[in-house]
Amino acid sequence: ASGLILASIAGFFFANTTLYPLMLVSRLIIGWGAASIYAPGMKFVLDWLPAKRATTGLAWYNMALAVGSAVPMLLTPILIIPYGWVWPVRFYALFGIVVAVLFWMFTSERKQPKSGSATPIPGTAQAGENLFRNPVLILTCLALFLAFIHLYGIYTWVPPYLGEVLRLSPAEIGIGTLALTFSAVPA
Repeated sequence: ASGLILASIAGFFFANTTLYPLMLVSRLIIGWGAASIYAPGMKFVLDWLPAKRATTGLAWYNMALAVGSAVPMLLTPILIIPYGWVWPVRFYALFGIVVAVLFWMFTSERKQPKSGSATPIPGTAQAGENLFRNPVLILTCLALFLAFIHLYGIYTWVPPYLGEVLRLSPAEIGIGTLALTFSAVPA
């Protein structure tokens, strides 16, 4: 959840700056936040799911990454038209903070007991069987989804911003977007 908070706060700063170098720094921090979600989230999902459901849980987790990469390509332009340039990234940041708070409230780092153990953690056996009722899986997938919405939402948002607000030429827009892409090596 701390990676999602980091990515969300950096996304909010990204949306509210008018200086391109600060956009690059914000994008770098968003990349760090997203990178700090993926591997720990995978381990978190594996710790909380029964062994026979682990593969399905990881498939849902990886699907959250793919959907989080695709959704902003559709959603960002829809949000830009009625609300303006800064609101899509602000919206993603606000939703990310809400999910991070829910994550901290409803999950913990307790591990699923080993198979054959006599005392299961209350409530996890039923939630482990039905993946859609497992709050750990749902919130971990949402965190990954939102981290990648930040990354790809910015890619959709920046070219029109550079062209229409900063009045850059198409070549300058390409270079600016390319620089933005490489400013987040961790992701």
